[in-house]
Amino acid sequence: MLTRHNLRTVPSYFDRLWRTVLIVNSTLLLTACLGRADPDRMAVTQIPPIPKMQSTICIRSITGGEDNAVEYGRVETADFKDALRLTLRNAQMLASENECRYLLDANILGLSRPAIIGSNPEVISSINYKLYDKGGSPILLETVTSSYTSNMSDSLAGVTRLERASEGSIRANVTEFLQRLSKSGQI
Repeated sequence: MLTRHNLRTVPSYFDRLWRTVLIVNSTLLLTACLGRADPDRMAVTQIPPIPKMQSTICIRSITGGEDNAVEYGRVETADFKDALRLTLRNAQMLASENECRYLLDANILGLSRPAIIGSNPEVISSINYKLYDKGGSPILLETVTSSYTSNMSDSLAGVTRLERASEGSIRANVTEFLQRLSKSGQI
């Protein structure tokens, strides 16, 4: 039964509800701006060195990152470049600027993420790698597509699981490129 007291509490209930919705949406928007992949987690840390490639590669150009996207787990160009540089250093392949025998270009063609963050989000990354000698002749041209699925053991927060899936997909992609590079008979 509606009483005068009940009618007075209805607007205050909706005011509190509206404020709560506004705060939650603002928080989600702010965290979306911060939800980018971490270069340290994208880097491959344990990879055997390729003796014939030791201290020979310089990164020349990295393109295609999601620099202006407002998405969770986005991969920005500078972050991918840092992860690739760290990976090459870990594999003992990174050369100083004046000792480059090969120049590496990489273009992030795209990352495919789920529209709704579920319990096990999968991210698929496609990256085009081009390795040139100092004279500009192509040595290796490879497009690598890799995926990674994170799960609840990575994090209870769905946003964090999506970030881990993006990082894992890039890490798997770079690992696959390095494996193809080591098997290449052109070097």
